[in-house]
Amino acid sequence: MTYNVSAINQTGLYGGPAYLLNGLSDQGWWYQVGLDYIFNAPHVGKGFQLIYQIWKPGLGGPDTSITYVNFTGNSTVPGIQNGDNVILNLSFYKSNIIMSVYDPITKALAKVNESAENATHFIGNASIPYSAVNGFYTGLLTEQGHNVSYYGTEQPVTYSSLSFNGLNSVWFCMQESGIMIIPNCTTSAVAINSINFQKFRHFNSTADFNLSARANQTYYITGNYPLTANTPTVPATGVYRGRSIGISEANGIVNGTSPYGYHWYENYSSAEGLVFPPPYYTKATDCGGGTYALCNFSTNSITPEGEYRFKVLVNDSASSMQNSGSTFSGAVHVIVNATPTIGLAPSNTTLDSGQYETYTITDYNGIGPFNTELYNVTGSKQQGSNVTISSPLGHGSVTFKTIATGTFTYNAISTDQGVSPHYIFNSIESTIIVNPDLTTPTLSPSSNQAILINTSSGQSVAFTASWADGTPDYTAKLYSSSTSTCNSGSTLVQTKSSLSSSSTTFSGVSPTSTTWYCAVVNDSASTPESVTSAAAKVVPFLRYVNITISNSQGSATPSPFQQLLDINSNNYKAYEAGNLDNIEFFTVSGQSIDVVPSWLESGNSNSSTDTIYWLKLGSGIGAHSDVTVYMGMKSLGTNLLNGGSSGTTGEAPQLPSTYGEYDNGANVFNKYTNFSGTSIPTSMSVLSGAIGSNTFNNYAELQNNNGGTEGIYFTSAISAPSVVDTLVTYYNKTGGAPGVSVAEGESTSVSGAEQPPSSYGVGGSTGGTAQTQLFYEPSGGGSSTVLNQTAFPAQPFIYSIAWGATGKETALQNYTTVLNSTNNALSLPSTYYSIIEVNGGAFSATAKFQWLRARAYPPDGVMPSASSGSGGVENIVVRKPSLITCISPSTVKEANGTVISVC
Repeated sequence: MTYNVSAINQTGLYGGPAYLLNGLSDQGWWYQVGLDYIFNAPHVGKGFQLIYQIWKPGLGGPDTSITYVNFTGNSTVPGIQNGDNVILNLSFYKSNIIMSVYDPITKALAKVNESAENATHFIGNASIPYSAVNGFYTGLLTEQGHNVSYYGTEQPVTYSSLSFNGLNSVWFCMQESGIMIIPNCTTSAVAINSINFQKFRHFNSTADFNLSARANQTYYITGNYPLTANTPTVPATGVYRGRSIGISEANGIVNGTSPYGYHWYENYSSAEGLVFPPPYYTKATDCGGGTYALCNFSTNSITPEGEYRFKVLVNDSASSMQNSGSTFSGAVHVIVNATPTIGLAPSNTTLDSGQYETYTITDYNGIGPFNTELYNVTGSKQQGSNVTISSPLGHGSVTFKTIATGTFTYNAISTDQGVSPHYIFNSIESTIIVNPDLTTPTLSPSSNQAILINTSSGQSVAFTASWADGTPDYTAKLYSSSTSTCNSGSTLVQTKSSLSSSSTTFSGVSPTSTTWYCAVVNDSASTPESVTSAAAKVVPFLRYVNITISNSQGSATPSPFQQLLDINSNNYKAYEAGNLDNIEFFTVSGQSIDVVPSWLESGNSNSSTDTIYWLKLGSGIGAHSDVTVYMGMKSLGTNLLNGGSSGTTGEAPQLPSTYGEYDNGANVFNKYTNFSGTSIPTSMSVLSGAIGSNTFNNYAELQNNNGGTEGIYFTSAISAPSVVDTLVTYYNKTGGAPGVSVAEGESTSVSGAEQPPSSYGVGGSTGGTAQTQLFYEPSGGGSSTVLNQTAFPAQPFIYSIAWGATGKETALQNYTTVLNSTNNALSLPSTYYSIIEVNGGAFSATAKFQWLRARAYPPDGVMPSASSGSGGVENIVVRKPSLITCISPSTVKEANGTVISVC
């Protein structure tokens, strides 16, 4: 590496500086070679000499002490002459490093040959030299040795570059030895051959490399006659731009020769603390002479605003350069602030009533801390609006709850803590909009009732959600749930976004199972509100038919009440399973869709034109009132039959292949048995004194002895009036006939009589022509009295008997042939017993019974009528309406066009 430096004679008391070329080897050794002019006076020798030193790596000291080497010259011009440009050199030669200084004009040379310590080249250093270990670096250094800080008469020295053998950049530093001053270096390694690298200026241990406006030559100035100036004073630490403040330097001159000259210097970099880095700019002219001068400085002349450090440069009036000098005072820190302003930013520009608004307040410039308050345009303060904010660019916030709705405008007012009088300033105005709270949405169809849909033809329901207020735009979402708990945590079905109006429709909703739906609406307030509608229940069926059952009487039916429906299933063959196991009856009340217990008695085929169902209406039917039930058809393959004593959908025990598998008669009728198993049901007993035998095998088979009666009965009474029905599947027509009766009191001994006391019954007679008879058995036994009779039915058949009131007894044969009487022999008791029996007069007789039941007696003996309503796929015609008393026959036209007569 080579570099040029001018050789200038120096006249300072302590000699001149040393100009050093530094090289950091790749083995970490640091080599310094340079030119000095009496560097560390006094020392041996005068004039110019080579100076060098070697530092080893690690944390140790130098490997050599400072060493001086004299020059050799030619015979004509020995040594180095004042003004010559000499070459500083560091170069590798074999395993050594040559350090030399050479004057090409006089041919004077001084050199040293030192070990390279295995190094092969010099390296740069990205770290600031005095922050790196030992401060080793590659670059230039100027050193001056003296004991006190002073200024002298050193002459300018010029640097110019030659070659650094491939290094891109190097450091340029200055150091004054003998006092506590660290090396002052460029703030970064500077590019070789750049103008900044070739120009260097130094004032009192501070290096300045911002040399775009400097002369070509570089300077090192020091001296031997120190002056001292005290730190200026200011009345406050901060002031606004446009306000004047005095900065005074008083009683601050020590030593030197008066009169003195004063010049203000400032630096607006705040990163260096109170150390006063370059550059310096003169901001005022001389303040005048005198030992104790006072200078005032106005910040009106300072631009831009910011943080400033000020110093005073004091010059004395010594008569000679050797004795005259100048000095800087200490630095004073002054903040010159721009005129303060307030930034006011709401967190929510649009929000709903009751939500919280937060205003962020920023005080720009000025002198804090600030006392800031938030006002609305009427001048009233917001609750909790006082906030203390630091400076500069202090941030604070004010939060308050909105109550009223409308458009509101706010501003903030701040008071600073700068130079008195304190500065008071306002923000610009800020406007927010407060909307009424978002209302809870409603769903249409109404969310307070269940909604039925037929699904086989792709039918669906459309929900319209409506709401009010809040902040548009809105987002509405439809959710679904398998329970009535429906909210935003449920399954998302549809989303409608960017809605400007307060309603939207969700179409095409077609669930495959019972589902609840709800709408959740969000508005666009800065803190969006979210509201949820009540849930709407949707029950899908493949098909359903709504059936109106009307009670035309002036009194209500009992509760519960058993209603018969006779349906032409062939009309619905496309939607019904072959054995009708996908059929279910239900009612709809508000959000409640309740399955109606039903019992399929006969016609369990989708081809049947005569399917008999019994429905259990738990609350009955009021006088002159209607109830609506629905016959629903689930998808094919869905089995709704559940049977059992609490089952809701069942069928007669003999219908399935497994006897009684889906029999729920005990849950439909007031009293019921299907004689399952091989023994008498626990709820029944044999008539005391009966003559004959009984066998059970999923039916009851009763056989009498000649001239006797065999019978069984429910051991617990039923409420009167009731209707008792039994299915007779077999009888011995020639020998006798079965019967069913309702008895006033349980018989404990028939004493050979054919019937228990005090009863009405219906049974067969084979004497002469086979007939069905409505008979009366007087109290105490004895022969029965026939009250009415009709032709005997073909087996199997159903017998029904009702003791409805005193003098009102009715028997039915297959629900249609009705036998009435007006016998007044017995008064209607509050309870009676239901009995099935077989007798054959003088003959033995056998009969089989499938089931026995008791059901509610209809009001005035008139079974409510049923008809189909709107919304079904077909019309239902309910025939054979199970009237206990036939009021008058009527003609009804079935859906297939058949005309029949019913009661």
